[in-house]
Amino acid sequence: MPLIGAIRNSLSTREWAVFIAAIFIFIASLVARAAIIVNENSVYIPVRGGSYIEGVLGQPITINPAVSKNLADLDISSLVYSPISDLILTTEVSPDGKTYSIKLKENLKWDDGVPLTSDDIIFTIQTIQSSESRSPSAKNWQGVSMERVSELHVIFMLPDPFSFFPNVLKRTRVIPKHIFGNIPIENFRLSAYNLEPVSSGPYKVKGFSKRRDGFITEYHLIPNPNYFGEAPRIENFYFKFYQTSDELAEAFRLREVNGFGSLSPIDSMMQGTSRVKVETIPMPRYYAIFINQANNTTLKNSSIREALDISINKAKLAELLGKGNASPISGPLTLPENASEPNNAYNPDMAREILEKAKAQEMKLNLVVPNEQIFMDAADFVKRSWVGVGVGEVNIFPIDTETVLESTVKTRDYEMLLFGNILENPLDLFPFWYSSQRLSPKLNLSAYQNSEVDIFIENVRKSNNEKERSVNATRAASIIQNDVPAIFLFTIPYFYAHTEKLAGVDANYVVTPSDRFENITRWSVVRARVLR
Repeated sequence: MPLIGAIRNSLSTREWAVFIAAIFIFIASLVARAAIIVNENSVYIPVRGGSYIEGVLGQPITINPAVSKNLADLDISSLVYSPISDLILTTEVSPDGKTYSIKLKENLKWDDGVPLTSDDIIFTIQTIQSSESRSPSAKNWQGVSMERVSELHVIFMLPDPFSFFPNVLKRTRVIPKHIFGNIPIENFRLSAYNLEPVSSGPYKVKGFSKRRDGFITEYHLIPNPNYFGEAPRIENFYFKFYQTSDELAEAFRLREVNGFGSLSPIDSMMQGTSRVKVETIPMPRYYAIFINQANNTTLKNSSIREALDISINKAKLAELLGKGNASPISGPLTLPENASEPNNAYNPDMAREILEKAKAQEMKLNLVVPNEQIFMDAADFVKRSWVGVGVGEVNIFPIDTETVLESTVKTRDYEMLLFGNILENPLDLFPFWYSSQRLSPKLNLSAYQNSEVDIFIENVRKSNNEKERSVNATRAASIIQNDVPAIFLFTIPYFYAHTEKLAGVDANYVVTPSDRFENITRWSVVRARVLR
């Protein structure tokens, strides 16, 4: 270093200090300038790699989308089983809208290397249609017949035009015939393959862990090399399972899990967490009080039903229960672009006047409620509202949710039922308001009948024009709203919390919680900077 030594000898101590400082400033400015140039001419992009841990409340039991309605099962199924719609290369629809001819993509395979063909699709649908499977999807395939043309070609024949049939194909996940084909349907739930599924989706099961008491604690998924689509970016995807929401919240706070979803607001679960993002995803569901007029003759009076409706401050109720995320509603359509104009706004004075004439002080109302916090809080608010306008007696009957689903709803054993509905297709009111659906075990919980509404609902299902469907659905909803067969309360989105490192979550709306994984191959937790 003779040059540096010569420079040092030629400078005084003070001059040498100034020289060194100048050198450092020069180097720092070069580094800063380089950083600016790099920043201006490069971007971060997601890359493959990393791990992600999803927290789930509950327990996987039967990871088989043809027969299970368990939410933990459906979460895993959405990553390992592909829907019919993703397998389709081309679709031809007959002019009358009753025949769908689909051709599959070539070289589709299960993760064990066996080809995935039209035989798997037909087998899946036959399983769903069988009464022995007790499939929650059976209602979507009633009356549909199939014709196998070839390994890659199958034809669906519908009894009536159904404009939402493409959504049915999107929501039906295919199970492997070579795995389940030799097992009696009634024994499906006993098969080991329900916990070790053979995959056609972006991920496959690498393994799972459970405690000595049998509780499954974790599933480990890795990319499926035989997947036909874009490979997922996250290299290791884990599901961890918890018995209570408090345990799940604590695991999230301690970063034992990186994300979780919830049907209820999660503000309280976020306490003590940082660097967290909460997605609020629209969900076509609503909460309402369904009125069974046959079990209480007082409620046959439409003026009384209207008075009970306008006595409830729905905006305040939505704020209380939704923590700023819920919205009050007046009718059965929940997405903002289709919601009916309110004609039954909060008016306790008018409600009190109507009820005084009807001798409300002698009135006795019985309200059945699932024994869950959001329902109980809503019921308490409603009771106070009704008593406040002069109703003599309001009794709340909390019942276990499973009992409500398996017994109360089927027997129509209630005068009024506070419950939630989810529209599988946001404009399709058929399951809940069409006249033919009023008898048990169908889901028209108010036993509502209106031939004019039926026509509008039929038109929605037959039309392939989105605008026509919207107009007909809105007209049906408006009539339902005017008839007051139910008191519509509020709608609330789905909540998904995750750490900031997760990118790519993009859901327009979800029908079931597992829909949050719809674009799972675009999720990423690792980024790299590249030049533009």
